[in-house]
Amino acid sequence: MEFPWWDKKNVSLFDQILFLPPVLSNPVPIAFNQELYIEFCSGNGLWVVQKALDNPGNLWVAVEKKLERAKKIWNRAKRLGAQNLLVVCGSAENMVTAILPSPLVKEVFINFPDPWPKFRHAKHRLIQDSFVRALQNKMVSGGKITFVTDDISYLEQGLVVLKKTMKPLLPEPFYSKDPENYGSSFFEEMWRKKNKTIYYTAYANY
Repeated sequence: MEFPWWDKKNVSLFDQILFLPPVLSNPVPIAFNQELYIEFCSGNGLWVVQKALDNPGNLWVAVEKKLERAKKIWNRAKRLGAQNLLVVCGSAENMVTAILPSPLVKEVFINFPDPWPKFRHAKHRLIQDSFVRALQNKMVSGGKITFVTDDISYLEQGLVVLKKTMKPLLPEPFYSKDPENYGSSFFEEMWRKKNKTIYYTAYANY
């Protein structure tokens, strides 16, 4: 299936894919007509496309910064007929601050974001105070964030950031290693084959 052309300098929406330029001078909110279920850091789309297929009444959004990965998600959705999935090729920060209407986000899933494992690079991690607060402003009351990682230091940072403004949905220590019916992703399968522990945590916007 042919991948759509886009304008690299402006926000472009075409055939279930939204392209965001690296720099957005002004917000360009999209008028969605229902609540959103968003996965950030979607990789090749295995998890989110299946969720869209399993929940056809919900509107799903896959946000992936890397073009080749976004292309794989789009092709997978087209091939399998996931018509309720919008693929966003661009940064999570731009999606939240410039594109999302307020408030329309029901659930957010952040699956295996780049852990930036070196201490001096931790400032580049997606889950930071500023990002979570901006995201909360776009969420409905009771909206939910689920964060999944194989990196224990990132988990610890995420727990600190999320509990500042949100309510934990899991008992102490506020994470699980084996949730039911969560679904599978490329990175989840890869890390499990290498016997790595996967951590899941969930918080609500109250």
